[in-house]
Amino acid sequence: MPSLPFLNLFSTIQQVDFSKLLEARNYLVIAGQIIFEKDGTIVMTTIDEDRTDFTKEDYMALPENAPYELLNGKLHYMPSPFRKHQIVSMNLSAALHFHVKKNKLGQVLAAPMDVHFGKKNIVQPDIIFVSNNRKSILKKFVEGAPDFLVEILSYGTKDKYFGEKKALYGKKGVLEYWVIDPDTETVEVFKKNKNTLITDKKYKQKDTIKSTIIKDFQMDVSAIFEE
Repeated sequence: MPSLPFLNLFSTIQQVDFSKLLEARNYLVIAGQIIFEKDGTIVMTTIDEDRTDFTKEDYMALPENAPYELLNGKLHYMPSPFRKHQIVSMNLSAALHFHVKKNKLGQVLAAPMDVHFGKKNIVQPDIIFVSNNRKSILKKFVEGAPDFLVEILSYGTKDKYFGEKKALYGKKGVLEYWVIDPDTETVEVFKKNKNTLITDKKYKQKDTIKSTIIKDFQMDVSAIFEE
């Protein structure tokens, strides 16, 4: 089976060396590129950050859980999140999951989980809520627009989350979008207005944040950042 155009075979290094290097892992990241085994052959990605023609097929050819998102035809490398990012994710996703499950409102999912928005966009929001009304999009992956998404800022992600991702989510039909900044301990809420997401309010530590999409859900902002 031939590899996809953006996969180059490693022909000058013995496969056994990479097999030892990979050990029990399904991929290895070196300088933003991924080395992995595909169909019995060691391959390495050649991902050009300037290319905008990558597709779902290219993304799906990567190893499972590879740290990339496909955004407007670009493959974006996602470094491992910092500890504070994970604390915020755990605090909020746990509270949302408990509330949604108790009230039978739908389903809450946490990263890594692929959300497919067509052929050139596959993203991994930090937290996803899909209501009962949209449950048809829950397949092997999430195939379409969730009602509610949360992104937690990491180093270098601010422009992506406030720019390209927000535009994509608004265009595709996401109803509510929270962007959380662990450094400033703030939450900015965006809500759908036609085919875009507009700023509703920015919440600070002393505030209580409420969702208009997830019925009766509210949480003290301080609790989101509590260690």
